[in-house]
Amino acid sequence: MNLMNIVEEALKAARQEVLKGRKAPTARKTMGIGAGGDVSREIDLVAERAVLDVLRRHFQNATILSEESGELKIGVGGLPLFILDPIDGSTNALRGYPSFSSSLAIAHGYELSMVRAAGVLNIPSGDLFLAEEGKGAFFNGLRIKPSEVRKLSEALLAIDLNVRRGGYGYLERISQILLKARHVRFLGTDALEIAFVSSGICDAFVDLRNFLRVTDIAAAAFIVREGKGIVVDGEGNPLNVRMDLKQRVSIIASGTKELCDEILSCLRREA
Repeated sequence: MNLMNIVEEALKAARQEVLKGRKAPTARKTMGIGAGGDVSREIDLVAERAVLDVLRRHFQNATILSEESGELKIGVGGLPLFILDPIDGSTNALRGYPSFSSSLAIAHGYELSMVRAAGVLNIPSGDLFLAEEGKGAFFNGLRIKPSEVRKLSEALLAIDLNVRRGGYGYLERISQILLKARHVRFLGTDALEIAFVSSGICDAFVDLRNFLRVTDIAAAAFIVREGKGIVVDGEGNPLNVRMDLKQRVSIIASGTKELCDEILSCLRREA
């Protein structure tokens, strides 16, 4: 069974339904609070259903951990475990801001380190990042690797600047990173921006709010690692958490250890 093919099929099915349905009158309809804690809208559930339909065709028994509906079972459940964020950037999708994504990871256990294949799809463009254990990372079918930038002064840095969720003092904490980086970007879809690191589209991604869920980062972090990039937590330790929607994480993804170390050094000076 080719895991990357299944991930690709599922994500493309989600894209098709989202592009078809996001301008429908019911797309913005609030369906309650999703399992991840954010408002769940009809368009999020449209994407989720499309992915589930594909997975049910390929697996008799499995478990899905979705940002919208929480833990779902195919058959009697069990492994493999699928970690799904149907739409990362739902507000962007509904407002027409062309930056939102869908991500899916497959794991053989309930730890982030147990992911074995993953994909992140840029829904507006159709660009697709894929990776499978031992096979490397791919962008639109071509093998990729991170950039070799080693200094913040030369780096294009992606960073989540949603400071309302970062708490008081967050901007001050990251100020040296922002001032030293050559370029800074914030698109509103963390999964996609983390995946960008795997191909050198950006040189590093930083989110230190301790807010992101495993559904936000599982697929993209695996793709960066499989492409031989660096993924650590806010303390500089290799990022590994339990697959649980109650978990909240900070993350730094970087193409090189030197760039990651400089980012961490800036944080320690601000502490």
